[in-house]
Amino acid sequence: MFEYIENAVGSVFAAFGDQDSGQENQEVNNSSAFVARDGFTAVQKACQMGALELHNSLRARHGVPALILDDSISNDAQAYAEYLANSGRFEHSSDRDGLGENLYESWGSAPEDNSDQGRAATQSWYDEINDYDYNEPGFSMKTGHFTQVVWKSTSKLGMGIAFGDGDGKVIVVGRYSPAGNMEGDFPENVPQPL
Repeated sequence: MFEYIENAVGSVFAAFGDQDSGQENQEVNNSSAFVARDGFTAVQKACQMGALELHNSLRARHGVPALILDDSISNDAQAYAEYLANSGRFEHSSDRDGLGENLYESWGSAPEDNSDQGRAATQSWYDEINDYDYNEPGFSMKTGHFTQVVWKSTSKLGMGIAFGDGDGKVIVVGRYSPAGNMEGDFPENVPQPL
């Protein structure tokens, strides 16, 4: 419990751009990426913060730097989550400007009861670690979400959450900059847990 709190606090400090947080190799000079939280609902903000905190806690297990939450990337992720929720489709975007992307779909109750969906999506993506082979590092359709979550050179996260029209569908979109899952770069970017 103490380790999680310590990591979560360090992650929040890193997200706000506190360069004295003890995190090395952080790109925390863009603190404005976290300040302007206008335009997101309370549920969306809670989803984003839950996802950020869990991403950074899980990344700390692998000794990789914390992510910062980027509003511009979150706006793009939000727009795509809304598109997926309204179109009935569930597929990766072909228009992501080089960003990495993880998708999550579930069914829940009223939108106000879904503020933990960012954490649920992140945990689901990370759980693919059970299928990752550190002896033969590389991309696999079974582990691509996990490897993006812990990808060492990724520094920014954007999260979007949207709800289907009355059917209980929940769509979560995670976007990452720079993108992970680059061929040949797995050994140095997907370290084993410490």
